[in-house]
Amino acid sequence: YTPDQLNDLRPQETLAALNTLGISAFSERIGLNLMDGQIHLQTDQLNQALSQIVQPEDILICSYALDGHPDHEAVGKTVQAFAEARDLLCLHVLIWAWHWAEPFDTRINWSKAKAYALTENQLIKKHQAVMQFKTQLEADESTGNSAVLSSSAISRLLMPYEVYLSDSFSCVF
Repeated sequence: YTPDQLNDLRPQETLAALNTLGISAFSERIGLNLMDGQIHLQTDQLNQALSQIVQPEDILICSYALDGHPDHEAVGKTVQAFAEARDLLCLHVLIWAWHWAEPFDTRINWSKAKAYALTENQLIKKHQAVMQFKTQLEADESTGNSAVLSSSAISRLLMPYEVYLSDSFSCVF
């Protein structure tokens, strides 16, 4: 997929996933028009958007700052710095890290992690939501490239719990 195609398709996939989870009515998607693969060059734009959107009582959830994907890392580092500057709670989720990390992988500081068990219904919905990301799951026929997500990464994404990492869980949980 070209970056322009991804910028069109990924928001559609995200909305489909939110609909599948039943939370689209309770959430607002704000498009920032950050180019796929270029977020590390657009962190000022991301920071400005956060300044306009985030409220003092918000909890920020973002990708892990050492996730292994440049876009995810740029988002994780930018959101973490934004949160620290405003004394907000920031939780990190593993996304790309599930390509290279297994539970308790020593390259991740698990002492900062909490896992929350999912019910069977939540796990089913999570699986259905993940399946909405066709650009990640299916080969790109236009280029011949294989699927972005490997079967092992999908298996790790679909573990029966959600993992969050934070320096300050005691503030809320």
